[in-house]
Amino acid sequence: CPLFISSEVGWRKPREEFYRSIEAELSLPASRLLMVGDDLVNDYQGATQAGWQAIFLHRRDRGKAATAVDGEAVVEPRVDALEQTLALLEL
Repeated sequence: CPLFISSEVGWRKPREEFYRSIEAELSLPASRLLMVGDDLVNDYQGATQAGWQAIFLHRRDRGKAATAVDGEAVVEPRVDALEQTLALLEL
């Protein structure tokens, strides 16, 4: 499974170019890619704005209290631990 680090990709999240460069590297369309991340803006919103699927990793122990987008809608899907991602994807 490839690992993409923004400093190596050349673009920082949430820039759309970050996501597009990964799509090109993998030769996959945005609709086939999934971002699992604990940063509401850079990971979740950046990915969804680029057309990716996204799961918000809500790390309570890290003080990541952001559970709403624009102060209104609850972020879904959301997991509290990375291990829950596989169950959510029904793998």
